[in-house]
Amino acid sequence: MARPLLFQELTFGPDATSLASIAYVPAVLTAQYDEFTIYVEFTGGSSAGKAQIETAFPAQGTVYNNTYPLTVGSYAGTWAAVGSSMDWAADTSQKYTSVTGVFTLLRVRITQAVTSGTMKAFIVAAATH
Repeated sequence: MARPLLFQELTFGPDATSLASIAYVPAVLTAQYDEFTIYVEFTGGSSAGKAQIETAFPAQGTVYNNTYPLTVGSYAGTWAAVGSSMDWAADTSQKYTSVTGVFTLLRVRITQAVTSGTMKAFIVAAATH
């Protein structure tokens, strides 16, 4: 059984409300852990919003000069959704999605703008090996 080994807040950029704002999971974490739970918290009088975990694998020779670990913030290619979306339910509510796997790149993207408030994201990660 895996046990939690990491708890960390993820920071959205450019802000914690706009459509397509992104919080990247540091690449060093995706290389060391294989079970992830992402929590999002809607705060500050929020009345709408949605977030999605996404992953990507850069094709060989396209970025990073094929070096690992990868730098997450500069990859501009295609990303794929992982797990369920985390949809607003009420102000001060939390939603979560858990995913298992070995990921090259991992991020949380706001897919519906947060209205009248903000969104925070947190990661809990564990290794099963």
